[in-house]
Amino acid sequence: MDGPTKEERLAHDTMQREERPERMPGNAGEVHPDERVYPEHEQIREWIMDLVAGNIEVSEGHQHMREVLDDIISDLHTFRNALATPEQYLKKGLL
Repeated sequence: MDGPTKEERLAHDTMQREERPERMPGNAGEVHPDERVYPEHEQIREWIMDLVAGNIEVSEGHQHMREVLDDIISDLHTFRNALATPEQYLKKGLL
C-alpha cells in the first residue's frame, strides 16, 4: 500500500502531542493523581473527538481498522489517566 510508513505515522502522532500540550495532556501514564487536569465537560468531548478522528485520519488506507481501534483505545486510556476522576472533580467543587 502507498502512504506513510509506520514510523512516519508514529512520528506524526508524537508531533501532534508535542505541538498541542495546552490542548491535551502529554504523557498521562506518569501523572500523579494530585496533578491530574480538570478540563471542562465540553473540552473533554473535543479531546476525545480529536483523538478518534486523528487516529482514523492518519491511518486511513495504511493500517487495518483493527489496528486503528487498538491505537484509539490506547490513546483514550492514556487520556483518561491524565484526567481527574469524578470524585476529584466533586472534591474541588467542579461538578
